[in-house]
Amino acid sequence: MHLVFLSSDMASRLCAVVGPHALQKHRIHVLPNSSNLGRLPLRVAVRDERHLVITGRVGYQKNYPLAVRLMDHMPTNYVLTLCGMGTDDPGFQERILREVAADTRARIRFGGSLRDVRAVLAEADGYLLTSRYEGVPIGAIEAFECGLPMVLSPFEAAPEMVAAHPMAMCLPLRDLAQDAKRITRLIEQYVQDRPRAAARIQAAWRLKYPYGVWQSRVRRLLLDILAG
Repeated sequence: MHLVFLSSDMASRLCAVVGPHALQKHRIHVLPNSSNLGRLPLRVAVRDERHLVITGRVGYQKNYPLAVRLMDHMPTNYVLTLCGMGTDDPGFQERILREVAADTRARIRFGGSLRDVRAVLAEADGYLLTSRYEGVPIGAIEAFECGLPMVLSPFEAAPEMVAAHPMAMCLPLRDLAQDAKRITRLIEQYVQDRPRAAARIQAAWRLKYPYGVWQSRVRRLLLDILAG
């Protein structure tokens, strides 16, 4: 079989666990994720509001309850939009709003499934991902491509993504009051000089996750498989 991994580290750990004998008949490939959103729509007029976005389907993995509980500790001009399959379900919304204080509920918004996430990301001031586990999440790479600062939970690929990103942090999200202060400082720093900060982030994305390089790697992988 041709075994495809999202990072060299993931491939190495599998090899260490199963041993070389079990893999001698198989081929190992590494194909990191990328994104390809292209040009963003123009932002609406500047607001006093700060807008955080989290993307992903509803489920245990994404840990939406933790994301909204963080908002209890964020400044009152911060709002959070949850986007993804299931976030427009009334039952989910009722459950998630029970996680936060009454005066926080108006600052939690629900985007549902989006055919095009660019409009939401264009209006955002930061991207949040509170997942319990991830591979290399494309939603975070898309936010990176859009030039947004990122706040990630400590899932497997988070340290590598943060190291490549000029305005990102990986937080334990256990002391939410302290984490909220750090997030606020990051977002306010970004907003003070958004055009320059966004350009720096997008330049870093082009170095780490360029779509053209991903396409070349896919072609090489396909040719390798077909040659066999």
